[in-house]
Amino acid sequence: MKKILALLLAAVMCFSLAACGGETSNTDDTSSTEQLGGESTENDTNENTESPYSNHPLLVYLYGQWKLRVKDNYQQDEEIPCSALTINEDGTCVVDGVSGTWDFSDETRDDFLIINIFVDGEHRFTSAYYERYKSIGVWSAGYNGPVDTSWLNMTTTEAITLTTDNWRDYFELVTEPRYEEDAFGDLYRLVLVQYIALKEEYASNVVCIDDVFAELKSTATRYYITLDAANDSYTLGDAIEEIELTAETRALSQYEGIYKIEVFGNNYIMAADNADPNSSDSKKVILVKDISDIEFLRVKGTIYITKQ
Repeated sequence: MKKILALLLAAVMCFSLAACGGETSNTDDTSSTEQLGGESTENDTNENTESPYSNHPLLVYLYGQWKLRVKDNYQQDEEIPCSALTINEDGTCVVDGVSGTWDFSDETRDDFLIINIFVDGEHRFTSAYYERYKSIGVWSAGYNGPVDTSWLNMTTTEAITLTTDNWRDYFELVTEPRYEEDAFGDLYRLVLVQYIALKEEYASNVVCIDDVFAELKSTATRYYITLDAANDSYTLGDAIEEIELTAETRALSQYEGIYKIEVFGNNYIMAADNADPNSSDSKKVILVKDISDIEFLRVKGTIYITKQ
């Protein structure tokens, strides 16, 4: 799985609702700008070209229009500094329509870029890195999300809104065999798992997902199955019958970079029973043949990926 640059809630921006709402603080022409770890100077300006971070590799992911994502578990007593922010390459920014400037935080590292926001010459900073909604930054990650971010750069991020008509454009049907051994290394059982997975071209670029749920129904087929325990393989025999599976609501989950929605309960094939001609157990499985046999009755949620 290739590495991606993920946008993550980090730590950088903390200013009051008054500042975000456009109220002007009482400052004169020689107002000072206090920077993290530095001293206030008169007529201070934001000159990013003189910063040691002016060529930071993550800058390209910083510029653009940022959107606040207020999560469902938002508490009414939590302060939301603003709802929209635009960060420009020239060191200026716009906070809910109010002009401002930004500068690099001293916390910035090679793989972690954080900025400070100034409105009307005033800088208010919090070191609480994960205080929701008040901070913004980008970092380099060697794993895929979902990343629980409160802010998204919509200039570098694409939103995929799933519908009952388009979901097959983004998912593929996967049948995954899991061969489980006993304490002596012999095949104990085969577990056949089926799910629809987000296609690699999208999964490798996921930034985060917003509560994706699907109510789906499927047409499955019951097959005979023969297990080759010596070679960890199986063969499907003749189809016995078609089965209409009951509609269920399932969530899009993620594990080790695989974003998936389960289709049907697992099939458990016990190696000893499958090989025993006198046993009627573990001789059949139920599988969905094709993704066209799956229907989304309802679906909700959004998947955010980096633009290519």
